[in-house]
Amino acid sequence: MSERVEHERSFYNESSGASRYRQLRRLIWRAIGEFNRQGELYRLFDPAAKAVLQYGCGAGIGVESLLSRGALHVTGIDISDEEIERARRAAERGGYAEKTSFVAADAHHTE
Repeated sequence: MSERVEHERSFYNESSGASRYRQLRRLIWRAIGEFNRQGELYRLFDPAAKAVLQYGCGAGIGVESLLSRGALHVTGIDISDEEIERARRAAERGGYAEKTSFVAADAHHTE
């Protein structure tokens, strides 16, 4: 498993890897429509007054929404150091950094 994890980390840490991923998603969305993997989360989960762990947070997409819906704190983990840095910068720009923590980690081996 560690070889696969390292391959994934390398892919997302390379700016071209993350860029290729986003390009591929845009092509898929154009072909079949945007896939909203957050739909059930928004319908079925109420984050109000909760500390939330966002697994595979990437660049922090969805964190601001969780906080605006009442989450007390959001901790995001992702395999990519680069995506975690993007998430931190987004939280700083958005003014919600004090309510977030972002950690580069392998979800298969958390502390």
